[in-house]
Amino acid sequence: MKMNNCRSSLAWVSICWLTGSLAARAQVYSVAAGLSIPDGDAAGVASSLTVASSVTSLTSLRVNLDISGKGGRMNNGDLFVTLSHESAPNVVDAYVVLLNRPGKTSLDIWGYYDNGLNVAFDSRATGYDIHNYRRHVPSLSAGSDSISLSGPLTGTWQPDGRNVSPDLVLDTTARSTSFNSFQGINPSGKWVLFAADLYPDAMGYAQLNSWSIEVNPYVQVPEASQFSIVLGLTAFGFTAWKRCQRR
Repeated sequence: MKMNNCRSSLAWVSICWLTGSLAARAQVYSVAAGLSIPDGDAAGVASSLTVASSVTSLTSLRVNLDISGKGGRMNNGDLFVTLSHESAPNVVDAYVVLLNRPGKTSLDIWGYYDNGLNVAFDSRATGYDIHNYRRHVPSLSAGSDSISLSGPLTGTWQPDGRNVSPDLVLDTTARSTSFNSFQGINPSGKWVLFAADLYPDAMGYAQLNSWSIEVNPYVQVPEASQFSIVLGLTAFGFTAWKRCQRR
């Protein structure tokens, strides 16, 4: 009888800890798109994702994006990529420019000639926006816009944010969009990733391999009542288990 009671108490402790653990787990929604991005075509391609989340007010967002060159190579400096959220059909309530001709400056109108990227954009990221990524890749000399990457770009970055025509964008253009526009929205609904390769390449084309959004509930501060309940249940179960052990 003692053994059964102890096992019940231990199970109660486990349930309490599991409840807390599940509440802190990130919710990830992904699309294995596998879509060709039309080469040299501003019409681009759109990939949508419908989300039903238990999180009702977004406080933190992470977006993963994988685009690679197929049939040869692509040019990262040709890319224009945005992300939007629709709480109702055709009602855009949040929008951000993830990429807008990376590397395009007054001295380089074509942007970075690098082949693909597999990166994350994070609302909590500090440091550098992706438009000038060559200046900040550790393996390159600081400020080396002219040195190409040896492979696809990786790492975690801030979104480009420059919501102007890709023909006019420069590194000095003000950043007018960010993940701040997603703050407080309900992440449930339709997410749309738009990607365009604006200039034709001599060989190959770009492909949108996959993308995902990650909602992080653990950055949300739980209500005091909910936090007290979890702590109380955990303490009760642990105390009961310890008493069982002493009998």
